[in-house]
Amino acid sequence: MNNTSFEVHTHKNKRLPFYLHKNIGRSHPGITLSTWHPAVEILFCKSGNGSVLCNMINYNLTVGDIFIINSNYQHTISTDTAVKYDCLIIDETFFEENDIDIKNTIFTSSVNDDTARKLFSKVTESFDNDGLYKTATIRSSILNLLVYLCKNYSASGTLYSEAGASCVEISKIAIGYINAHFTEQLTLDMLAKETGVNKYHLCHEFKRVTSHTVFSYINLCRCEKAAQILSRKDSAIHDACYGSGFESPAYFAKTFKKYYGVSPSAYKKAKKESRT
Repeated sequence: MNNTSFEVHTHKNKRLPFYLHKNIGRSHPGITLSTWHPAVEILFCKSGNGSVLCNMINYNLTVGDIFIINSNYQHTISTDTAVKYDCLIIDETFFEENDIDIKNTIFTSSVNDDTARKLFSKVTESFDNDGLYKTATIRSSILNLLVYLCKNYSASGTLYSEAGASCVEISKIAIGYINAHFTEQLTLDMLAKETGVNKYHLCHEFKRVTSHTVFSYINLCRCEKAAQILSRKDSAIHDACYGSGFESPAYFAKTFKKYYGVSPSAYKKAKKESRT
């Protein structure tokens, strides 16, 4: 997680401006922090079910679904049970190289289509190919998928209405400030001053865009930081508590268990056992 929740993707091979993350698994309470990026992200649900909050709309994600996250759409993935999916991230430069105007192309979010599934499977197979022409095979398989989606599941338009753009911008400013300062004491008044709106309007728009309250998002950030600290060999529970911005060990333990399903001590023990 970076300071703005704006994800920056860098690629060692400029001819392969893609990332493929296979079999990403999340279980209850599996929640990702709200992020956005210029790249187009395509999910393929392999098992279980979850939900994607994208562009202020909540979508179900079930087995076989293909879900497209448009360029710069703010999104959050969650599940009440368990979900596993593949995630393909396509840099905006690839669209430009192939004369696809990604800035003015809006893909349908949820796609249930056998042809699209087969084309996505061809993409994953191309990444597993270690033979000759691997780069060309990956590029052509992704281009085939994109051309199909452009022809059948896209339209020209703008990302948001004027009102929608305003509330998304407010939430992005708030998220950026929270992510830069969550280890410090934060108040609604501080965030309202940063965003330039009153705190009641801020709370309403933040929940509308991210599905989190302001303070549940702050706690998510703190718990993620605490988990990183607990994963270190020489860390203690109090290091994770105070180092992530919590002021009360009891509240830290309660909140951490809410989001991770186990106590901080049990989480640390599991991490220790996984290293042995």
